[in-house]
Amino acid sequence: MPSAVACLVAWLLATATALSGGPAAASIRKTPLQRYDAALRRHPLRTKCASSGVASGIGDALAQTLVPLSTGYDPRRTAAFALVGAAYFGPLLHGWYVMLSRLERRLLDAGLSRPAAVIAQLLINQSLGAARARRG
Repeated sequence: MPSAVACLVAWLLATATALSGGPAAASIRKTPLQRYDAALRRHPLRTKCASSGVASGIGDALAQTLVPLSTGYDPRRTAAFALVGAAYFGPLLHGWYVMLSRLERRLLDAGLSRPAAVIAQLLINQSLGAARARRG
């Protein structure tokens, strides 16, 4: 199991380095969060897909570690979760949150207060968004 976690950490670091444009002198001084934010601004969809894949893979690796199966750790299952996270949930959620962001701007332009616009987004996300994600 430690090798699977090491692989995921290496993948995360490689992805972060690739998305940040490489270890240029200016980016070395930046924190990982600043580099992630810069990558998110430059390549939003690619960054969100990579993040979703890494989070899904790490989540599955942790689940298999914390609740061990009788068959042991299954790296193929972790890879499958990472792939589904990157190829399905990353793009799906990117589009969904772009739509929610546009909705927020429209609500604010229509005169709704910021707290009311956020509550509207929350209600839509937790009802329509959750229902859509469950249907697949």
